[in-house]
Amino acid sequence: MSFRIETLFSDIKGRGFNVHKSGLKCPERVSRLLIAVALAYIWMIYLGEYALQQS
Repeated sequence: MSFRIETLFSDIKGRGFNVHKSGLKCPERVSRLLIAVALAYIWMIYLGEYALQQS
């Protein structure tokens, strides 16, 4: 299970979403950004699974 979490964090931080470069300081804004990124990440996983099932 930990390998999935590590993959998620590396995708969020550096391999795609670059959240660490947002420059946000306010915890409320960071929280909202992370929610949006998490939803986008789930959507990307879904689309990948969908594409695999279609081929």
